[in-house]
Amino acid sequence: MDDTKGECSKAGSQARPTRNRDRSSSSSSSRSSSSSASSCKPGPRRRRHRKSKKRGGTKKELLKLTKLVNSLQAQLARSNECVRPYDNISDISDCSRNLYVENEPDQAPPVPLESEPFAFGLGTKLKEPAMPSTSEGELKLLCDVQRLNHNEWFNLRYAEIQKVYNHTPGYTDLETNDEVKEYDQNPHLVQADRAFGALTYCMIKQQEALHAAVQDVLAWAQGSTEIVHESLREKLNSVFLSGDYYKVSEDFLQVICGHRAEVIQMRRNGITKRVKDKLVKSALRKIPPSGTSLFNAEAFTAAIEKIWRCTKMFLAIT
Repeated sequence: MDDTKGECSKAGSQARPTRNRDRSSSSSSSRSSSSSASSCKPGPRRRRHRKSKKRGGTKKELLKLTKLVNSLQAQLARSNECVRPYDNISDISDCSRNLYVENEPDQAPPVPLESEPFAFGLGTKLKEPAMPSTSEGELKLLCDVQRLNHNEWFNLRYAEIQKVYNHTPGYTDLETNDEVKEYDQNPHLVQADRAFGALTYCMIKQQEALHAAVQDVLAWAQGSTEIVHESLREKLNSVFLSGDYYKVSEDFLQVICGHRAEVIQMRRNGITKRVKDKLVKSALRKIPPSGTSLFNAEAFTAAIEKIWRCTKMFLAIT
């Protein structure tokens, strides 16, 4: 037991760090004895040694995991830069061949079409004319049926034909009630009322004639075993050009053009009544209307020049 205590005291004295030598020897000896006594116990020393080993192993494992995570992050960052534009899934290709094996496509990737740039279309429009322009063919047709530019234009009448389509009641002028006849101050509108009544009836008869003509053609086609172009043309001519449809259409046009001729004549008379010179008045009445004006412009200019020359000559003679 004494030998063991001596050895422990020696070991404790050797393990102690050096202290200040200025202190007294008594205090140093007492401290050394106490420290040596405490260090002689084997249990606590062994436990501290085991704890230090465990701490060192944990730190090494953490360092390895940190390096591994950093390496994986670097590989993922490089793989994102190498992703192909036509792959729906992020194909890492050469940058991460350790993780994936690249499958090359059989065909080249489709080239994306260049879309047209989006732009707002702006523009301006001119003012629409008050009336659309008449084509040359339509104007010629009007001059033919209205007898414009003809000296006999005023002989275009409608009274006889209108009688056929004026039916009472309804399709003629409406009568004024006896109680308010004295307040009816527009007798000239009676003619217009009667004319439009006849035109309405004429339009109805035209539709009826068209329906009957179409039914006639269909019935003929159903009964024919063979329809050729020539036979069809003859049938259409007989139905539409010499039947009731043609007659009603012609009467319809006659009534309309006759009423318009009457209106044009009334407008012209309102102008010529204001002309005091009988020679000028007579010359203006002889000028027919044109498709654009109440008096044909060329004939009007020629008549005025002729009258001016005649007047100048008459003044020179007198």
